[in-house]
Amino acid sequence: MRPESVSVTQMSERKVVGSYVSLDGETYYAIRNSQLMPEFYMSLVGADDHWMFVSSRGALSAGRRNPDGAIFPYAADDQISAMRAQSGPITLVRVLSPESPAGTLWAPFSESGDACRDAEQTVYKTPMGNKVVFEERHAASGLCFRYRWTFSPRFGFVRDCWLENTGAESQDISLLDGLQNVLPVGVGSEFWMRYSNLGNAYKKSELISESQLGIFYLSSIPTDRAEPSEGLRSTVVWHSGFSPDSTLLSSEQLEQFKCCGSVDTETSVRGRAGAFLVSKRTHLSPGESLHWRQVADLGKDQTDVINLDVWLRSNADHIKEVNEDIGIGEEALKRLIGSSDGLQCGSNLNRVNRHFSNTLFNVMRGGVPLKNYLVDADDFRKHVAIFNSKVASRHEELLSALPDEVRHDELNARVRQQQDVDLRRLGLEYLPLAFS
Repeated sequence: MRPESVSVTQMSERKVVGSYVSLDGETYYAIRNSQLMPEFYMSLVGADDHWMFVSSRGALSAGRRNPDGAIFPYAADDQISAMRAQSGPITLVRVLSPESPAGTLWAPFSESGDACRDAEQTVYKTPMGNKVVFEERHAASGLCFRYRWTFSPRFGFVRDCWLENTGAESQDISLLDGLQNVLPVGVGSEFWMRYSNLGNAYKKSELISESQLGIFYLSSIPTDRAEPSEGLRSTVVWHSGFSPDSTLLSSEQLEQFKCCGSVDTETSVRGRAGAFLVSKRTHLSPGESLHWRQVADLGKDQTDVINLDVWLRSNADHIKEVNEDIGIGEEALKRLIGSSDGLQCGSNLNRVNRHFSNTLFNVMRGGVPLKNYLVDADDFRKHVAIFNSKVASRHEELLSALPDEVRHDELNARVRQQQDVDLRRLGLEYLPLAFS
């Protein structure tokens, strides 16, 4: 039998509960019934230059290095929340039945996901802050949808998705899932906030069907100057896990899917906001689940795109290789925090994890000593030349005589011997810090 819908009495008895849980063999802190809470925002962190600002209901902004390297639009938190229906992840599930061939539509983490809906939401986050999981259970169908964000130094932003049938009956479903408003390289944060729709006019999206690789780029960099301004780098999104029935590069067919459940593959789209959406019709027996993955990254040139396409076509085990790279990034993050004494052991997990997160955010603000204050001489020479070329010329003999690596205190001792206040100031200002 189908699980019965949650009654008004049952919904009024729901409570927000927080606890540590084990999920896929990892420890997470889980907030159950998070839909009853006011929306709040979190940061997702990694050892590389990724950044992500994500809400408890799935709205997000993300990118690499700074706001001009956004892969989803960078904006204030209220604007990010308002854009949730048009930007970031989206999932639509049509639950099919003989009585209703068109099916019943379920949209996990949609804007209609309020406290009175027939669903329960849970947010999970690792104590390290490098993975966040969103889960919604649909009582009427017995389906549970879960997706996880994490970072890979090599591959970029990794979104794993699971759809599980936790009910007692088999389910026929039609699924549409993916990412909306994928930004190409070259649309800076200031340009997007002021001229967002104008930016769409320059956008091109292409699909390499054999590898399920989506490419998003600008035909040219928007500018008013009479000069060549080619868009030579692109954003890429690719899919693995199942063979999709259709793949979309825009959100133009969303209403068609909501209405009748069918969409047609798009291989080239111009003048529209980019998207990467896959559709699949499948059958889930009780206890059976479907797993798929989407990976996105930006700043790829022609060689990068060709190499990625070849790798996707020739490598049968994408998931294993990406997982290994995620693990490499996680170990690098642990080493960074460990170098600032952020790793502790104790019986009070709240206190241990609070110390880790405090150290993490202090390190993100101030950095960590690079190689235990071992200075790269070539980097110091560039520092002096950039900030005062005359000083660099005056002390060319000293700078060229430095060993390849020198301790920070020894470097400053050599600088003091020159009795040049400008060089002394540049030496004191130079701090060999990383991850700041």
